[in-house]
Amino acid sequence: MDQSTKSSMAVRSSLFGGIIVGAVAGVAAGLLWAPRSGKETRKIIGDKITAISDEVGNKVVEIGDKFIEVSNMIGDKVAEVGHTVVELGEKAIETGDRIGVTGDRVGERFLDAGSRVRRPKNSGGAK
Repeated sequence: MDQSTKSSMAVRSSLFGGIIVGAVAGVAAGLLWAPRSGKETRKIIGDKITAISDEVGNKVVEIGDKFIEVSNMIGDKVAEVGHTVVELGEKAIETGDRIGVTGDRVGERFLDAGSRVRRPKNSGGAK
């Protein structure tokens, strides 16, 4: 995961946390300063909790979708790198085989040439 993706995810995470804290603080402040009956207050609290719950659920779905998207991107990149590694490995094996065959041929020619070389006979005297 690149740096911009990490930064973007951190911003979203802090934004999400800020939304939750703000919503809870707003509900608490509204309840403290609003003179209502208990029944009416409970209905308001229930409505606010439902709204916050829906918002949290939507964010969870959004984060899950983003997670799947990033996971798929990572999987695609890993597969791409894997294919490249396999291709390079196959090329290395082919090159090694060619070098080995060529090396064997060169070695055989040197041995053949060496066996045909006539060695001078020692004349027995120093000059």
